[in-house]
Amino acid sequence: LSLSTTFVSCSDNDDDDTNLAKEIAGIYNGTLEISVMGTSYGSTNECKAVIKRVSDTTVDITLSGFANLSGGGGNMSLGNFTITGVNVTTGANGTYSLNLGEYESTDSTDKVITGESLSGTVTADGTATINTDFKPGSMPMAITAVFTGSNTTSAE
Repeated sequence: LSLSTTFVSCSDNDDDDTNLAKEIAGIYNGTLEISVMGTSYGSTNECKAVIKRVSDTTVDITLSGFANLSGGGGNMSLGNFTITGVNVTTGANGTYSLNLGEYESTDSTDKVITGESLSGTVTADGTATINTDFKPGSMPMAITAVFTGSNTTSAE
């Protein structure tokens, strides 16, 4: 009897491990910095990333705050956009990894976004770091956006 209880307990733990996206879904407020070819192009503290669960191991991430950039990016007319199908995996010490190769999106101003890559982490304390390289419209050089923020509200 105690042996079957042990198996049930292990089975429950395995189920928790497969629902990674639910663990990190939420609204993260923080900072957004952008650069072009390694040169800073602006930053803002008035931004957020919304991570929504799509499946147990994938999320959609909406980045917002581009209109609030100060510096060179303040002249850019770039709206919020959503990156779909981002893969979630587990790492060490309760950290989750975010990864996606090329992607396409449309921002809130109907500008086509061509993404080159996305990577990031969400730590056990709820801090998210999201890095993505993308080209808005016909821009020839990629913009690097780095979002860092803390989970403030569940998006589930």
